[in-house]
Amino acid sequence: MEYIHIDQQPETKAEGMQIWQRIMTQRFMNGHDTDFDYTTVDMNEDYDDLDEETRIAEDKYYGDQLEEYVESETVTGQTGIQDF
Repeated sequence: MEYIHIDQQPETKAEGMQIWQRIMTQRFMNGHDTDFDYTTVDMNEDYDDLDEETRIAEDKYYGDQLEEYVESETVTGQTGIQDF
């Protein structure tokens, strides 16, 4: 999300509304909206993105596993060229 400088002067009422909406969205997403109880969302498992959590866990698992098997920078073994 693009950060908005508050000193920007909108040229139209519609542009002013867009700037205001972006500022309020940023404020909310950054956890700075004092009128909203973020714990109702943070502690609710219904809002968890299980696909994303699975992806993160798999990336960590496979990332750690790959490092375990890499011994050197030199490639040896199969060349990928078929020799009959």
